[in-house]
Amino acid sequence: MSNSSSTSSATRHRTDVLAALCLPLPMSDRDKDVEILVLQHQITVLKRQLGNACPRSSR
Repeated sequence: MSNSSSTSSATRHRTDVLAALCLPLPMSDRDKDVEILVLQHQITVLKRQLGNACPRSSR
């Protein structure tokens, strides 16, 4: 698989996810729990990618 096709696939996936987030569909508690787990995983991955470069808020 070439790099451009995987980039295109990732872009398409992001677009699909954003479109799904914009639709006010009823969600079950299980769906909400799954979404929370996915978001927590994404935060963990992003923090790992940032490493020590993660800026701290000054609150």
